[in-house]
Amino acid sequence: MFGSKVLSILIFSFVLFQIGNGLQCNNNYGSVQTCQDVETVCKKIVMLDGSEEKGCSKAFSQFEMNSCIEGSGPPTVGNDAVHFDEPSHFKVKCQCDSDLCNSGHNFSLSFLSILSSVVCYYMFK
Repeated sequence: MFGSKVLSILIFSFVLFQIGNGLQCNNNYGSVQTCQDVETVCKKIVMLDGSEEKGCSKAFSQFEMNSCIEGSGPPTVGNDAVHFDEPSHFKVKCQCDSDLCNSGHNFSLSFLSILSSVVCYYMFK
């Protein structure tokens, strides 16, 4: 009885901590960063040379949340005298608004998933 009470308090405390914690995104260095208040999305940009830029960002207003856009590729020369089209410097630009959503390969187990597994084990034991 005492053990289940302690476990309930621990779960409740962890959930409250997670709610108050900021958005978390993968960064360029393979680790996780917690975003500041003004940074409301995780970004992932694949540059023309294949390198990636990941991290926290302000939302891109040019396209929808939880989606990607493709860049226009390398610069092209037009036949007109004045060419105002600015080529993009990226292949793909993505934004999303949930924790660690800017990585295609996220194999890490969160503390919450491990804790949930332990609770389920003892509940159905």
